[in-house]
Amino acid sequence: MTKKLMMAAIIAGVSAGIANANDEETFNARERVFSLFGSYVDKPGDYGGMGVGVTYYITQRLGVGAVTHVEDIGGTIIDNVAGEGYFRFPLKNAPIAPYVTAAIGRSFDTHEMFYLAGGGAEWQWKPRLRAFGDLSWQINDDSRDGFALRLGVRLGF
Repeated sequence: MTKKLMMAAIIAGVSAGIANANDEETFNARERVFSLFGSYVDKPGDYGGMGVGVTYYITQRLGVGAVTHVEDIGGTIIDNVAGEGYFRFPLKNAPIAPYVTAAIGRSFDTHEMFYLAGGGAEWQWKPRLRAFGDLSWQINDDSRDGFALRLGVRLGF
């Protein structure tokens, strides 16, 4: 059921984005975006949580940013922090940009470094509003490796 619901949400998002497509460049250089997302990290205890991030796109395709998310409200206030890099591939005549991402970060709860590599896509609904989803493989220094999933919105500022 959950997989069907996620697929329906993705299809609805893509359809809504294509309906709002325009002739201007949808994804530009010098963009600044704030991200708010739900996350799931495949770690012992199977952590779901929420997070925030900021990204600056140096060029239309290359972006850098920082992110944090809360996995466990019983531990530290900020569970982790990571630096991210994005390389996106905006599709012509569509408000969709698939991307690959890589990150390096520090977990304050488990006291270890982690590394991420993955990919996803973002859909522009309005000039300053986007939805995104990505899936990454997380390599942890001390704990078990696993996947990380994020679904959320990005707001331009």
